[in-house]
Parts: sequence; C-alpha cells; structure tokens
Amino acid sequence: MASTIEAPRDLIQAFAQLCLPRTAQARLDLLMEKNNEGTISDSEREDLRALVDLCQTIAELRGRARILLDAAAG
Repeated sequence: MASTIEAPRDLIQAFAQLCLPRTAQARLDLLMEKNNEGTISDSEREDLRALVDLCQTIAELRGRARILLDAAAG
C-alpha cells in the first residue's frame, strides 16, 4: 500500500545535504586507516561498523530526498 507524506521543501533540501559531523567523519577516517593497517581493536571495529551503517543510512536519505526534489522540479 502506497502512502503520501507531505513535508516542507526546505526539510527535504536539508535531508539532501545531510552529512556526518566533522568529528564523526574524522573518527571514521581514523578507524578506516587503522583497519587498513590491521591495528584496529575489537571495540574500534564495532565503532567502525556503526559509523559505516550510519553513513549508509545518510546516503539513502540523501538519495531519496534528491529523488523527491527532482520529481518536484520536473
């Protein structure tokens, strides 16, 4: 069953521009580097997985928002 939810355009635009905060991005970069070097601890690996999951969620939200914005413009 399809449903429609209305949202203000500026909210959709905000989702389209969503990204990790600088501190979270810096932590992700550090953990990825440690993972590549083979020096990552188990707890750091858990943090890395959580950040990667968050990045995937953000990417999905951004993509859906851009689809909505393109559809509204077309």
